Amino acid sequence: MKHQHLFFCVFLSLHLTSIQVESQGNGCPTGFQKPNDPGDKCFIILDITSPASQSDVVSACDNQSAIYGSVQSAAQLNEIIGLFPGLDQTNKIYTGLELVGATWLWSDGSPATYVSWPEAEPTDPDYPCSKLVYNTTLSEWQWNAIDCGSSFCCNKALCGTIPCFHGNLSTVTGAVECQCNPGYTGIDCNQTGNVLRQK
Repeated sequence: MKHQHLFFCVFLSLHLTSIQVESQGNGCPTGFQKPNDPGDKCFIILDITSPASQSDVVSACDNQSAIYGSVQSAAQLNEIIGLFPGLDQTNKIYTGLELVGATWLWSDGSPATYVSWPEAEPTDPDYPCSKLVYNTTLSEWQWNAIDCGSSFCCNKALCGTIPCFHGNLSTVTGAVECQCNPGYTGIDCNQTGNVLRQK
């Protein structure tokens, strides 16, 4: 049986005159949607049918020139969800929120300033990733902790410029991207293998 797994990515708005991105009139690349909040971010929700791994999801966001990011408020999350009318209360959206030590961090290393857990904040190291599910009782989207080995953790955000922590920006392929130093991977050169390096 195949299952649909949704996850969202956000596009990095570059402000570089030498780079042309095919736009749909809202300043976002084709397929991306732009909410009123948060400024110059463009979101896309993608899906993968199982079997797939966390790295498949990360690659799918990378292929969209999107980078890791965060959700800062319930209003922002609801606006992002509202951009995609095909979503309903049965969907589950996998995110880049991960438990590192005893702290929930977004994949860019920033701490989670907004989360909505159904109960107390989970701290079980066996479930260090997260997904959003709709709580029909409370009529809101909430985070659930899940096992990273069997889930998708890809929530990407834009920032105005591409962060390139352990590498250099390059336009070799016709798009702006980080060329990572040896031993580093990821769209922002801040990972070794599947582990995010602390800044």
